[in-house]
Amino acid sequence: SDVALNQRKQALLKHVEDLRERQEQQMLRGGSSNQATNSLQNIDQARVSVKMLDNAVREMKKKGVVMEKDVDAQKLIKRFQAATIALLEAEYGPDPHIVELGLQFPDSMGGGRQSL
Repeated sequence: SDVALNQRKQALLKHVEDLRERQEQQMLRGGSSNQATNSLQNIDQARVSVKMLDNAVREMKKKGVVMEKDVDAQKLIKRFQAATIALLEAEYGPDPHIVELGLQFPDSMGGGRQSL
């Protein structure tokens, strides 16, 4: 139901906010003696948050919500984007990131494979 979806969405948003707050507090403390373990735990937590927010966005889309017009959907998308950026930075460091993209073109477009 919409009420259950709203409750799940609010719980996810609260979870992400709590994770952010903990990460900010840890950064302010300057890390701990076991920084590598904490870093891996932060990455795992970030992955869980991204997955939960991804699922929440997909649920809204399945229900036919017009994501570009719905205020709650836009807020959820912004949090999903922020969580994804935080995960990428935790895993790969701050910007800029270099991405290699492999494309396989269909025969109707000349075929072939190309890396960008």
